[in-house]
Formats: sequence, structure tokens, C-alpha cells
Amino acid sequence: MQYLEKLKSFANCSLQNEVSKKDEIQKSKKKEIPSQFQIWRFYLKFMKIDWRGFFIVNLNFIICSLILAYEPFLMIELKQSLQEQNYSQVKYLLFCYIVCQIIEQILHYQELQYYFNTNDIARQRIQKSILEHLFSLDIQFFEDNKVTYLSNIVQEGAEQITSEISYGKFTKIFNQYTEIISQLIFVYCQSPQIFLFVSVIAIIGAIINYFINIKKQKSEKNTDFQNEYKVFALDDIITNIHLIKIFNKEQNEIENLTKIINDNSKNQNQIEYLKQLKYLIRNFCFHAMKLGIILLLVISGLEDSQNKSIIINSLAEILVYVYSAILLSKDISKVIISKPAKYYHKKYKYIGKVMRLFEIKPKIKDNNISSEKNQPIQYLKGSIKFENVNFKYPITTDSLFKQKQIDKQDSEVDYDSSESESSLQDCNQELDSHSSLDGFDSQNSLDQTQLKDKYKLQRKYVLQNINFEIKPGQLVAFVGMSGSGKSTLVKLIERYYDVEEGVIMLDDKNIKDIPLNYLRGSIGLVNQEPSLFDNDIEYNITYGCQDGKYTQEELRQICDVSGVSEFVFDEQRFPEGLKTLVGSKGIKLSGGQKQRIAIARALMKKPSILILDEATSSLDAQSEHLVQKYIDQLMGYRGITIIVIAHRLSTIVKSDVIYVMENGEIKEYGNHSQLIAQNGVYKRLVYHQIQIHNS
Repeated sequence: MQYLEKLKSFANCSLQNEVSKKDEIQKSKKKEIPSQFQIWRFYLKFMKIDWRGFFIVNLNFIICSLILAYEPFLMIELKQSLQEQNYSQVKYLLFCYIVCQIIEQILHYQELQYYFNTNDIARQRIQKSILEHLFSLDIQFFEDNKVTYLSNIVQEGAEQITSEISYGKFTKIFNQYTEIISQLIFVYCQSPQIFLFVSVIAIIGAIINYFINIKKQKSEKNTDFQNEYKVFALDDIITNIHLIKIFNKEQNEIENLTKIINDNSKNQNQIEYLKQLKYLIRNFCFHAMKLGIILLLVISGLEDSQNKSIIINSLAEILVYVYSAILLSKDISKVIISKPAKYYHKKYKYIGKVMRLFEIKPKIKDNNISSEKNQPIQYLKGSIKFENVNFKYPITTDSLFKQKQIDKQDSEVDYDSSESESSLQDCNQELDSHSSLDGFDSQNSLDQTQLKDKYKLQRKYVLQNINFEIKPGQLVAFVGMSGSGKSTLVKLIERYYDVEEGVIMLDDKNIKDIPLNYLRGSIGLVNQEPSLFDNDIEYNITYGCQDGKYTQEELRQICDVSGVSEFVFDEQRFPEGLKTLVGSKGIKLSGGQKQRIAIARALMKKPSILILDEATSSLDAQSEHLVQKYIDQLMGYRGITIIVIAHRLSTIVKSDVIYVMENGEIKEYGNHSQLIAQNGVYKRLVYHQIQIHNS
């Protein structure tokens, strides 16, 4: 019975977390839609306004609007002159009409050229700004957010902003009101009654369309949410396609996707229905205006018998009135119906996401950025010193959300100590398995400042009381089980994170006082899974060269030292040599070949510090032996300080110093012989790996 009650409490915990998470998603989506004022203020950061050109273009538009409003009067005067047979006046009016048309076309051409030039400049500026800001953010930001999510923001957000951030958009409202005023002058001067009638019909139609828009926007909101969920589901299915086939779950996934697609289609059909309804109402209003204006003019003319012939002979003027009035009503409707910020519209939603992206500031401050561009990197000598370093990873948005849910459960349910701990663990597992809230989106839905202050002391130390010194040219290794903190040391040396306690010294300088381009330019890094660009081998090897400057002799020497020459100059396997394309993520190469290219790329930087982070752990025995052979060749190469992170102890036997890590602490240090003699953690690790190898 107690077991069933416990299961029930766990289920309630998971359900409440799901409901709370959905609420957070809805709040974040509401907050990511910017107001019109926020959008214009954001635009001004990237629009360097040419006030002289802006004034000239708008003056041109005013002149064109006045010409457009004057043309109906001109045509009426021309007809009257023809009836009166005043041919000199006819010639004058025709001349005026031709001049007006020429002026209008010239001004319109200038306006289009100005818009094209300024829009192109604005497009380049915004795209460059997005990339510069994205590259300035810390590694933590990219670790906390999905790659597909970020690429979607960059691609869609940049496209939508470049389409909106234009002088055409900036002057659209002003020009629209100018055109309306010009048409108002014409209609009101001819008939105040027609002006009043048109305004009333336009306002009534606008109010009806306004309420239709509200319902349509709700459907668009649901459609956007379902589209995002569909993309997420497809991405998840394609990523795990091998797992789906192994468990014969193809039909289940097809049924799940079909349900999502069907729900999406229902919303799409409702949106199309509302669009057609808006179209019918708009057409009805326009035809009602046209019929009403004709009736008003005819009735007012027939009331006076003297005006009957005038009305009959003035059908052209009546049609001019109708045309101008309908143009006016159309513009009035546009102004009334359109909302300043079109909520749940794809364009404005992505603009809001980009705006939130620019609100995120890098936490790693580079206070020593050189003002001189393309300045040569001043390489470090290679000494590294950690003094009393304690480190906790920063609180992520996802961890804040989890802690918030845990506190909520603690306040609502009173478990005994053992049940409470188990329940909270299950809640966290549910959050991990069902989490669909991107860290970037949820930042606006949580009070991060309060939560960070509250949970700052609850974070666990990843590194504790770390003290060591590495001299230039040494080969130093850090070993330990997974999760002992070895790779965290690499991130601190690269300064992906800053330590809160203690200090890290490089060449007797605080790492925070060293410019980032000097620091990272002096470090070569080879990871467990090397990342290669979808380009040729030479491009990947020389990627780290400053300004792309290198000689073929240097390239050949690096290929020899790193072992790339062994395969890349084999004309049978690689007929194109260094120009061989590696494919997406280096898919055309073996694991050992990719690792040797990664080593060559790190060496081409001419670093003073080379870090090998589990560089051979994912390779088979033969590939590991080959890569390890070339790593051994690097000892003493150009006096490079080499740091090896490994859990396979066979790769670090020749190290000058070996640091043994456990639970974020350095338990032992010394060379291989000294550590074996200590009969401690290192010796147990060695014997454990020997037993695994022999078995």
C-alpha cells in the first residue's frame, strides 16, 4: 500500500512539473514578442540615419501625394475647358498634366534608389552585428542552448530583421498618413457628406476585422507553437533513427507525427477561413461605399431639376469621387486594423528573439583588448600555476528552473527524509526527460537574480583546493575517473570560465589580465572528438594560422610531425592530397586520421601550450598506437608545454609530472615510478586497467 501511495505521489509530482513547465513556456512566449516602441528603439542601434536624405525622400513623397490629389481636379478642369472650347486652357492643362507625370516618375525613381542603397547598407550592418555579438558570448551560452535553436534564431532572425530594418519601413507610417491627408483634402472639398459616409463605413469594417484578427492571432499562436514542436520532434526522431529501427518503433513514431500534423492542419484551416472572412467583409464594405457614394451624388443632384443634366453629364466626376473615396477608406482601414506590434506573427517573434539575444552580455570580460587591429599575437612562454583554486559551474537557467520546482514541491508536500529525497530525484529525472524549454527562451520567465542569490551557496564544487605549477616545456598529465574535474581544468586554462576563489597565473600574470586573443592564440587544443569543417584537409590544418599566413614548407613539416603525411600524401588513397574534402564533420576520414589532423591544426598555431584532452580515448587500439606514437614525438618539440588529460594510463607513463584527481581534488602527484611506489590511487587505477586489458 505504501508503495502504491509513493508511486502516486511521484506521478503527481511529475504532472505538476509538466503543468508548471507549460505555464513557463507560455509566459516566455508572451514576453518574447516586443512592443512597437521596443522594435523601433532596437532598429536605431543599427540604422545610421541620413537625416538629409530622409528629409529629401519624405519631401519627394509629399510632392507626389499632392500631385496625386491634384490630378482629379486637373481632369475636371480639362473636361470643362473642352466643353467650353477653351483650347488655350486645354493646352495649358495638358502641359501641366504631363509635367506632373514626369515629376512624379522622377521623384519615385529617386525614392526607390535611396531605399535600395540604404536597405543594403542596413542589411550588411545587422548581419555583421548579429555575428559579432554571437561570437562575443561565452562558451557557457552555447553549452546551455541547442545548436538547432541558435542557428534558427540567427538565420530566421537575421532574415526578418533585414527585411524590416529599412528606411521604407521607417517612413511607411509617415508616408501613409501623408497620403491619407492628401486624399482627405480632395474628398472633403468635394462633399463633406461623402467624407462622413466613407469614414463611418471604414471604421465599422475595421472594428469587425479587429475582432477577427484577435481570433486569427490566437490560431497563429497555436500554429507557431505546434510548428516548433513538430521541428523538435522531427529533429529528435532523425537523430535517434538507429534506435527507432532497433526497437521497431517506426509505426509508433509515424502515428505520433501524424497526430501533430493533423492538429497543425486544423489550425491552418481555421486561419485560412478567417482570412477569407476578412476578405469578404472588406469587399462588402468597399462595394457598399461605392454604391452609397453614387446614390448620394445622384439623389443630391436630382433633387434640383436644373442639376439633372449636370448629373447625367458628370458620371466621370462621380467615378473619380468613388475612386478617391475608396482609396481613402482603404488607407483608413489599414491604419485602424493593423496593430503596431503584430503579436504571434513569425516576423516579429523572431525579431523579439534576436532582441533578447542582444540583451545577453558576455560574462568573461576582456579588459585588455588591443586597439590596434591585426596586431601580432604575443605568445606566452608556457608556465601555468593554480593557487588555491575552487570552482563551481555557473547556475544555468535549466538548473534554476529545476530548483524552483523542487522548492515548490517541498512547500506543498511533507515527506519523511528518505521519501523526500527519492521524490525529488524522480522529479528531476522527469524534468530532464521531458524538458522542451530552451534555456534562452526561459530566461525571461524566471527571476534569475533572486534565484541565483538564493542558490549560490548550494552549488557543488567541481574543483577544490587545486594547487600545482607547470614549467615551460614540461609534459604534464592529469588522470582520474570520469567526472573527477580533469576537463574542467582545460576550460579554466582556456578561460571559458572565471574562477571565484583562488587565482590562475600564466607566465606569472593573472589570467584575467591577459588579453583573450593572446591567451587562446598561445594554446593548442585537441579534443576527444575533433571538429572538422566541411572543407579540404589543408583548410582544416591551417585554420588556426594568424591571418592565414603560412608556407608550404611549414605545412609539410607539421604534417610529418603529426603523422598526417602518412596518409594524406598517399596518391592511391588520397589522389588530391591536402585538397581532399573531408565531408561534414570529417565523415570521410577515420578516427585516427581526424585526430592527427586535429593535432596538426593545433601545432600550426605555433602554440606555447598544447593540451590533449582525451585525444586517444575514442580510438581503437591500432589507431591509438599510431596517434600515441606521434604524440610522443612532440615531447620537446619547440619547447612546447604539453598537458595530457587521460584516463588511459598507457598514454601518460612518460610524463614529467602526473596529477591524480578524484572528486575534484588532487590526491597525488609525481612521475610514474613515484606514484606506483606511493601505493595509492594511481596504483589502483593502473592495476584496474591492467585487469580490464587482460580480461
